[in-house]
Amino acid sequence: MYEQLAYTLRHRFPQLEIQGSNYPPGPFKTALSQLLYVLCGIGFLVAFFGGNLLPAEAQRWLNENRMMTLGSLFFMQMIAGNIVQTGAFEVELDGQLLFSKLRTGAVPQVPDLVAKIGQQLKA
Repeated sequence: MYEQLAYTLRHRFPQLEIQGSNYPPGPFKTALSQLLYVLCGIGFLVAFFGGNLLPAEAQRWLNENRMMTLGSLFFMQMIAGNIVQTGAFEVELDGQLLFSKLRTGAVPQVPDLVAKIGQQLKA
């Protein structure tokens, strides 16, 4: 969403410098994401190379359910990546906050934001 908004604002207000970056997800979400990635890595190693390390019953189950296991690991990896994607951004002009997805949790209405920026530039 940020990239689309930045593109629109660059074309509407070419005199403005638009900067942006990813908002950090916080330490808990970062640690959880890293833990899930490590567990996925271990799961993939066991699924492909470590079946002989498992008890006989677990080996049999893994062999019978390999595709489901791999699909679950890929899904867990997607969740780990999504945990750290906040999608949050703020729009400021001359130090004044015009919009905050962090506070509202909503996507900005581009016409409203363009109007706010236009009013701020005229002032």
